[in-house]
Amino acid sequence: MAADMLEFELIGIDTEQFALFEENLPAKEKAIELNTNLEFAANREYKILTVAVTFTFENKKKYL
Repeated sequence: MAADMLEFELIGIDTEQFALFEENLPAKEKAIELNTNLEFAANREYKILTVAVTFTFENKKKYL
């Protein structure tokens, strides 16, 4: 393996929670905010890197 290469294996993808509140959906011409959060954790002993991604869609501070 070259020094600038990183090999990895995708172990799994989980959807922990998903909800859509139709009463908070805006009219077609309204903008929707997308907030993104990334969290990283590593375990050197087992050579594991975990990435948790959170996407939040909002309309005027109401969750969609």
